[in-house]
Amino acid sequence: MDTLEPLFESSTDPIYKLIKNLNQPGKQAGQGENIMKIFTIKAKMSGTGSIHDLASDKMDQEIKFPAGKKFAVVLAAYYGEKRYTVHASQRLAARESCRCEFSHKIIDSDGRHYVAHGDKLVLEEQY
Repeated sequence: MDTLEPLFESSTDPIYKLIKNLNQPGKQAGQGENIMKIFTIKAKMSGTGSIHDLASDKMDQEIKFPAGKKFAVVLAAYYGEKRYTVHASQRLAARESCRCEFSHKIIDSDGRHYVAHGDKLVLEEQY
């Protein structure tokens, strides 16, 4: 029996899985199957940039990527809070981007920017 089990209701508890994964050699935080990744878009200085920027001049914006979600279509800060959708695949993020009529960017959970090209995403610096 695992020494962590008595602390949790069952070994299927997400916190149990996280701790167990961290205790295994070669595992790092964020590699568990039920881990949410958060990417923070830092606030910009007031009066800089344009209305098309993702960064707000009021506060940082956290983009939350639940387990299995890798891409987000993020509206410009001009449109207010909770202005993003998250997607599991390039195809779904690209489709959402094509449907979006507002200023936006596609980012991945590490903050890289992409451009939709059909049903694929291309890194912005390679476009």
